[in-house]
Amino acid sequence: KDQCVVRSKDGSEISSIEVFSSIGTLVLAQTPNGSEVRLDTSTLPSGVYHLSVSGPVIGHISSRICVTP
Repeated sequence: KDQCVVRSKDGSEISSIEVFSSIGTLVLAQTPNGSEVRLDTSTLPSGVYHLSVSGPVIGHISSRICVTP
């Protein structure tokens, strides 16, 4: 509960993850260096966030996530 799990489909390394608020403020960042990351979203208010994922093989991927109570 209160987690967002990010994993690469092919096991590629994820080197950084950033979560931004709807106004562009960085609210969460991790440098996991693994193929799966669990983000603790329990401190984030409900809303839509921009997720930015980077890695040497996967390049840069972005998506939206919704955080609900």
